[in-house]
Amino acid sequence: NEYNSYILIDFYVASTEVKELFEKYLDDLDTFFMRISAYYSVKLYERKTIFIFDEVQFFPRARAAIKYLVADGRYDYLETGSLLSIKKNTQNILIPSEEHHLKMNPMDFEEFLLALKEEALFSVIKQCFEKKQPMGQALHRKAMDLFRLYLIVGGMPQAVNEYCLSKNFEKVDSIKRQILELYRNDIQKHAKGSELKAQSIFDEIPAQLSKHEKKFKISSLKKEARMRDYDDAFMWLSDSRIVNICYNSDEPNVGLKLNMTRTTLKCYMADTGMIHQKFHNLMKNKTLYIFESNHDIFMEMNGTKDEITKIRNIGDMGHLSNEDCAMYLNKLIGNDTTDIILIHISEHDNLPEKAYEVNRNSIIDDIKIHMSYPNMIS
Repeated sequence: NEYNSYILIDFYVASTEVKELFEKYLDDLDTFFMRISAYYSVKLYERKTIFIFDEVQFFPRARAAIKYLVADGRYDYLETGSLLSIKKNTQNILIPSEEHHLKMNPMDFEEFLLALKEEALFSVIKQCFEKKQPMGQALHRKAMDLFRLYLIVGGMPQAVNEYCLSKNFEKVDSIKRQILELYRNDIQKHAKGSELKAQSIFDEIPAQLSKHEKKFKISSLKKEARMRDYDDAFMWLSDSRIVNICYNSDEPNVGLKLNMTRTTLKCYMADTGMIHQKFHNLMKNKTLYIFESNHDIFMEMNGTKDEITKIRNIGDMGHLSNEDCAMYLNKLIGNDTTDIILIHISEHDNLPEKAYEVNRNSIIDDIKIHMSYPNMIS
């Protein structure tokens, strides 16, 4: 709503005629704007039109032109593109000081709710948080269901858009796999001199996180590996925003960087929701499992909920019944497993003793089963 019109130029597919305008007419901006307006059939309004230079890394001359276009002052400009390629393709151009860089992150939970058209729910969450008031069971349950959905879908706009359009998790998963593959291709293409080390770090992240180590173990990459040998690769991955790095601080107070230990770190994938089937084996034989044992199927189907909610709850994208919980736990537990905590036990469609009995009957006695109770702090 801030602009009356816009012109989007995608330099990956932009014609030679458009690119020639940047070569020929930057010293005559009246002609430049007249011709580009005519080419895209868009009327320009002073201070009310924005130019969007998409994939600007494919035409560095347009990036250099920002200096003169901004100085002209008639219109606003937005540049987008691959961070890695933008940083690389700077030869023979003057990098404009007029650029203000914005770091674009994956969508957070608020933005995820907005994409799902749940603005009203977010307003309630925000108000209750600010006033320190409970949301009520129904809305809290809905918010938690959507939060779990957010953890599955993730925050990448393309994946979120696919889910909004199709509600198909296979398609969403396919998009996230493509994004991971693009990351690997970028590492091979741009991490010159560190590509093998950066690739090995990137591929090791899920396994490292699943082990709950206090720090990233370099020895898992190579037997004789030392942090100093991989420091450049970590820095490249962090600088390219493919990963997030969390450094240990000896004294967590004001001035964290002054007490930062660069050799002790944890490494996370930069995007939320990158959980794939090839990592499911990493869930096996853990010391502790926290699983929902949500409902008793008979109580669920004979309860007071509407039929649509019942079908959703017992479906593949719903909640785990007591029997489902027991089945999955039996597939995952191993010799190292000592404890299981059963959570999210329905107040209306389950009983804690039912959830305990079903799981206890199928899990060996050596493993302790702990219960959480509705509306109680366990």
